[in-house]
Amino acid sequence: MKDVKHRPNLHISTRSWATEILFKEDNKEATGVRFTKNKRYHTVRARREVILSAGAFETPKLLMNSGIGPAADLKRHGIRVRQDLPVGQRVYEHGGLFGPIFIIRNGTPRERNLLSLEQVLTVDEILRFRNGTGPLTSNSIESLLYVKSPYAADPDPGMPDVEVMQSFTSMSFDSSIATRLAYRLPDSLVREYFDPLIGVLTGSNHHHRERALKLVK
Repeated sequence: MKDVKHRPNLHISTRSWATEILFKEDNKEATGVRFTKNKRYHTVRARREVILSAGAFETPKLLMNSGIGPAADLKRHGIRVRQDLPVGQRVYEHGGLFGPIFIIRNGTPRERNLLSLEQVLTVDEILRFRNGTGPLTSNSIESLLYVKSPYAADPDPGMPDVEVMQSFTSMSFDSSIATRLAYRLPDSLVREYFDPLIGVLTGSNHHHRERALKLVK
């Protein structure tokens, strides 16, 4: 982003939240976007087109907030129906499980600095992050593997249904309550399984069952 942010035809608005796509009254052509910033509503008009790229969950939400979606659901929430479409009907959350945790007993000095979030949040690592390097640039998932299980519903051999993610750490990495709240981990599980691993260099595997996953061939 830093290579293109100075272009005169690019304007970046941070801390902004799109709430509605605007349309022409006489047809279904998108003309702009309404968004909030600093607790105030703003409107941006498009000269050519509106590109909607808000992610798997926020994209259908934004469409439905704009009147495009299942008519019965929109009417129930008092949203004017512009187009009755099955928006969001194929959005599935994927179930998953945490796989085995691996204890790394002979790590390098740099690897040993990844024992906890407190050890990573240092001035040196923050400066590395600003330059686009270091562990803070990772979401902790370092490799992915897609496989087709014997229980896959789709007969297409190129359509896997299980995703295996390999992480450079485990849940013990964050000794605060943030992770356990985000994943709704029971206190007993945290106390008996993860707390003993605080300060221990670990890695782990996560497995997710994918309901709608396509690979680019």
